[in-house]
Amino acid sequence: MTTDTIKPYRFIIWCAATAAFLCSFDGSVVAVSLPSMARSMGAGMDIATWVTAGYMVALSCALLPAGRLVDRFGPFVIFQWGFVGFALASAGCSASPGISALILMRWLQGLVAGMLVVAAFAIIPRTVPAPERAGAFALLTVLSSIGISLGAPLGGFLTEYASWRWIFAINIPVGLAAAILVKQHVAPDQIADTATSKELDPIATLAGAVALATALIALNRVGMWGWTNSKTLLLCGVSVFAGGWFSYRERIGTAPLIAWEAFSSPIIRRGFTLATIAYLYLAGFQLLFPFYLVEHRGFSTAQVGGSLLAYSLPLMAAGSLSARISRRFGLHRTQAAAMLLVSLGSLLLALGTAPLLLFPGMAGCGIGFGLFTSPNNAAVMSGAAPGEQGRVAGTFQTLIRVSVASGAVCFEALQRQASTTLQRFAHTAPDADELGFRTAFLAGALLCLLVAGFAVRRLHEKEVSHLDTHIKSEADQLEGAA
Repeated sequence: MTTDTIKPYRFIIWCAATAAFLCSFDGSVVAVSLPSMARSMGAGMDIATWVTAGYMVALSCALLPAGRLVDRFGPFVIFQWGFVGFALASAGCSASPGISALILMRWLQGLVAGMLVVAAFAIIPRTVPAPERAGAFALLTVLSSIGISLGAPLGGFLTEYASWRWIFAINIPVGLAAAILVKQHVAPDQIADTATSKELDPIATLAGAVALATALIALNRVGMWGWTNSKTLLLCGVSVFAGGWFSYRERIGTAPLIAWEAFSSPIIRRGFTLATIAYLYLAGFQLLFPFYLVEHRGFSTAQVGGSLLAYSLPLMAAGSLSARISRRFGLHRTQAAAMLLVSLGSLLLALGTAPLLLFPGMAGCGIGFGLFTSPNNAAVMSGAAPGEQGRVAGTFQTLIRVSVASGAVCFEALQRQASTTLQRFAHTAPDADELGFRTAFLAGALLCLLVAGFAVRRLHEKEVSHLDTHIKSEADQLEGAA
């Protein structure tokens, strides 16, 4: 294989990773700057929180239609114009005169970010040889984690020493430069040969967006409102009605947004199932653990940020090595081992009392999630047929967003309910609350054992074995050609 054939797809990998970084960075960068934004625009925090929530909801709602658009026009077109749109939406956020305009621009930024996420996932199986796909998705995972980690401190720095408007303005040159570089490095025939003739169903798109948006908003606010609040019930009712209409349109339409036919592949079904369960606990862990450190371990906010490096750094390191490990030992064995590590780390957090056990517990969870995510993403997208990669990516990412939102709600509710129940058995409120956290970590450990058991049970599945063999075979061919 010549250098000329290697460089283009490696460049695309870095562009896709840049998209993952930007989207995750802008999801976290606003959190620290939100009070300053609210004060400068004379808005209350109840309204200002939609600067963050609106971005995440819009991103989630864009995933399914973005998948259809990627299949219709090709991932390269969506990828290129997605960067342009992200830069323009960021400029709108930076120049917003008031809170309403800022929220609107953040919604637009989220819609474009959803398109970028799907296009980035669809580009990799289209351009990257099978042996290197897990490595490509590992780079996406690492840069996405870096974006989340850098968001809060960089946002705080820019807000303190410049203005909160700069947290959006810095996206403009990055987005425009990435769009120009993609246009220069992608051949026209690569753009043209991925397009299909199926159009987007506007009714199904609207119904799906309403169903997902109302469900996500209800999950986001249920901790504040409660399940029996009229707003929660209204949102849930609208979500069910819109979801039913969406399902009907999907059945009768000729261009469904969800890649239903892809579920005939055992590899895709397996990847979707494992991701759904794993992301439930990933969201719960990331939500609860900082509170646990502050409320029951006496950590300051600054100490929490530093301590979480024991989780995030092993996650990034394991993610960068996950491709080689899964290629060496097989996808299913790597996934089973990864979830066992998360389970062991969570058991240390749930049962250990010594302060030093916190760090191996966090490291175990970080390594496990890092090893699991990238190979699973690569397996799902490698199983997608040509012409379906956009819809598979959109469906997969939507499922992950719903799983994350549900996991945060479920584990927070589990912790709170366990604390309330334990107080009835003569435990003091602080002790009961700490035991509630430990109960949540224990439940996460058991959930990860379930995922590991599922991976082991599928050890002899023909399709999974075939995928491992195919990846190793292509790796040998790639090395021989080089």
